[in-house]
Amino acid sequence: MTTWAPPDDDLCALLTSIGQQLGVVLENATLFEDTTRRAALSTDLGRLSLAISAQLDSTRVLDLLCEESLGIFDVQGAYLWLTDGDSLVGAAACGRGAEHFKGHRIARSDTSLLPARALSDWRPHAVNKVQYSAVLPDDFIALTGAQAVLAVPLLKADVPVGTLLLVNTVHPDAFAEGFAEQVGVFGVQAALAIENARLVSSAAIVREMHHRIKNNLQTVAMLMQLQLPDADRLETRQVLLTNIHRIRSKAASATGRSDFIRTVRGVGYRIALVSSVQSEP
Repeated sequence: MTTWAPPDDDLCALLTSIGQQLGVVLENATLFEDTTRRAALSTDLGRLSLAISAQLDSTRVLDLLCEESLGIFDVQGAYLWLTDGDSLVGAAACGRGAEHFKGHRIARSDTSLLPARALSDWRPHAVNKVQYSAVLPDDFIALTGAQAVLAVPLLKADVPVGTLLLVNTVHPDAFAEGFAEQVGVFGVQAALAIENARLVSSAAIVREMHHRIKNNLQTVAMLMQLQLPDADRLETRQVLLTNIHRIRSKAASATGRSDFIRTVRGVGYRIALVSSVQSEP
């Protein structure tokens, strides 16, 4: 029968050295895995940023943000609220219950709810096992089947644009510690894309208004032109010709709302002037 003998000092030193080296190897492997994950996420976010920046339609930008977020963050739902005064209003969604999400309102002052809290704190928040917390309305959890959620604030400089909520319906512990901080820059990129699309849409509306204003003013000038053959008095014809010229000049130069208001007032005055001249005996 053999008896056990304690290891000698040399063997203890060797085992200790092997244990320390294994610890270093494991730590390096963890760091490498984390670095690889961060690099992959950064690449995916860069691709998404290019995709949404290329879009000029604000509705398409919102839809694209939700659609692409599913694959990038490995989630089953993405729900986007935009700021509207003191409220957050559902604007776009992809996933379970998406067709019923638009118009869903949350008070921005109610920071007990995760979308408002993330926007108020200016940083992402992740909550696992969300069904056991009170960070989302019960009707929203029932609608989406959320198990774990990550709220990403959409911020442009110091302007809050909205909140994107990523929903995992499969894994209750989907979001690891520290993951929320990695997606903070995504919120900035998304907010910039949304605001840029809004500016393009606003510019298009202004151009359309300007085009219609010019058409309407040209119509007024044409109607005055039609009155010329019926103008028996020289004074009446002169007033008509002068105002036709002025209206056409205004139509060519009016570019903004204030210009439009001044032009409309001027046209009204000139029409009244022509009417008064024609009515004189």
